[in-house]
Amino acid sequence: MNAESGECFAIKCRQGVHNPLDFSVVLVYLDNAGNEYRLLRCNGRHESQHTNHLEKCNGATGHTFGPSFHIHRATQRYQEAGRDIDGFAEETTAYSDYESALEWFVSLAGCVDSGAEPTLFKGI
Repeated sequence: MNAESGECFAIKCRQGVHNPLDFSVVLVYLDNAGNEYRLLRCNGRHESQHTNHLEKCNGATGHTFGPSFHIHRATQRYQEAGRDIDGFAEETTAYSDYESALEWFVSLAGCVDSGAEPTLFKGI
């Protein structure tokens, strides 16, 4: 987190209790006004299909897929069209479960250990 501006990145994860293949690993940018922007989202095989709405509106083939593992990425064109910034997604074989998705995500997003010690319990 940038203490001066209040801006930061966060990683949010969730995994379904009843269906462990229903998960998301998300890279979020938080601006100083508290707005969240999903930049990258690795999803598992949830039960519903995904539709890339701009492609559907343009008559493109293959605009709907799933259920399958897929990756959402923030795009300028979806944002400019008033859609969810990460509304575009592509199927992937880069991972096959939550653990491998998290590992792939960390590698792709360039996550590194800053070496900074957490301050919440410092000195206790």
